[in-house]
Parts: sequence; structure tokens; C-alpha cells
Amino acid sequence: MNFSDLYFQANKQFFLNDLVPLDKDFFAEMNRSHWEEPYSLMSFEKWKEELESNGYDVNRIRRSSHPEGLRQFFYVGEYWTVELQILDPSWLTTEFGLGYLRADELGRELLEQKNYTMYFFSENNLFAIDYFHKHVDKIAPEDRYEAFKSMYIHCNYGFDAFDQALLKQVFSLNETHEAIKELHELSEEGYITVYRGEGARSTGIESAYSWTLSRDVARRFAHHFERGRVYKAKVHLNDAIDYIDERNEKEVWVRYSDLVDVELIEGE
Repeated sequence: MNFSDLYFQANKQFFLNDLVPLDKDFFAEMNRSHWEEPYSLMSFEKWKEELESNGYDVNRIRRSSHPEGLRQFFYVGEYWTVELQILDPSWLTTEFGLGYLRADELGRELLEQKNYTMYFFSENNLFAIDYFHKHVDKIAPEDRYEAFKSMYIHCNYGFDAFDQALLKQVFSLNETHEAIKELHELSEEGYITVYRGEGARSTGIESAYSWTLSRDVARRFAHHFERGRVYKAKVHLNDAIDYIDERNEKEVWVRYSDLVDVELIEGE
């Protein structure tokens, strides 16, 4: 595994479909030599009994189906899924470890309080995309676009991770285009020039919504690990969905169908 692969695994977006139940066979083969005794010698059944006696629902403990990943074990909730650093009961039953049982309630409270920045913050909600799909109907329509935008800014994924019908609905709820108005001075007859950098793992250009005003930013995304491609296009300001600069990437959201004069300017 090269550095590019390691970086991708360390920063990849998590999905609940990638998690599988923890079964007896996996438990038997798992290295438990670093667990404290007597837990390291426990059978699968005794391990489950120990955790259930402390309030855990063992059926909610899952493992990643990708063994090469850096994060392997999780506790799945209705509102949050949290990482379990280790499955040793001597850790999970401490006061700190038992905090995993309270995480789901905290997630529910944040969503009900409309604290979408904290609810979808990537370090809190590793599976933010899944939970956005799951609970989108609990978010008031007038708040839905801003909730999505907040999640996007703090997470690491491509737009292809979303249901496209949901994206269309969410984008239609953007009732303010104040950020787009900032770009008028850069336009010529209402059009601005945008760029997109595309690497081996990027969303394909026809499915992508994320472009940038900066050719340098596009080149950084295109050539971060290997030689990629850089595209140039124009879009009318009336067709731009939003302008996002919270990450200093001069990002413009735009539908591919609204782009004109799309051309490949770097790469093959």
C-alpha cells in the first residue's frame, strides 16, 4: 500500500453499508493478547454477557468490512455511530467507555436543537451522509439546505455519495444567492470561469458539482498524489448553485448541464 492509499484510507468517508456484524468466528480469530485478563481469555458468549450486563446492545457493535482501514469497530446508533477504539471490556466498561452509550442521545439532542454544524461535524459524526439521508425529513425544509451545506463543509466526500433526487431537492431549497452576488465583478456578460481538478479517485466530471475559481486549487486536487486532469469551463451566475469559500478553495457549486465551453486543459 503506497502513501496515496494510506492517505485515502485515513480520510475516506464512512458508510454504514461498510459495517458488518461481529460474529463468533471473527471473535475467535481476533488478536486479544493485548486485552487485560481475564477478558483476553473470554469466549464470545461470555464477552457478550459482560458487555450486556453493562448496558451495551452487542447487536449494535459492528466491524468494518475493510480490514485495511485504520478504524475497525463501531457502535451503531439511531442518530450517531461512534468508533470503538478497542473491544476489551476493561476499557468499554470504564466511565469513559460507557460514554459510547450516551452518544446517540447527544446526537438526537443536537438534531432536535437544530445544531447542524455539531451534528454533522465529521469528527463527531463519521457517517454523516447516511444520517443526513436517514433524518432529512426531521430537518425543517427552510433549514435543509443550510444543514446540507454545513455538513459538506466539514466532511470529506464527493457528491456522488448522495442520492441524486435528494440533491436536486436540497439545491432547490437554497433561497438566497448572496454568495453568488460576490462574483459579479469577476464575470463577463454574466459568465465566470471555473476549473475542476480530477484525480484517480475523484467523482467523474459529469457527476461533479464542485468547481473552483482558482486554477491553482484545481491543479492541487488533480495532482495531489499522481498526475490528474484539470478542466476549464464557464457558467452563468444565474445557473450557479452557491459559492463556498469557508475552506479557502473558492468553490463554486454548479450542475454539469449548466456549464459551457468545457475543455480539458491539463492531463489526458
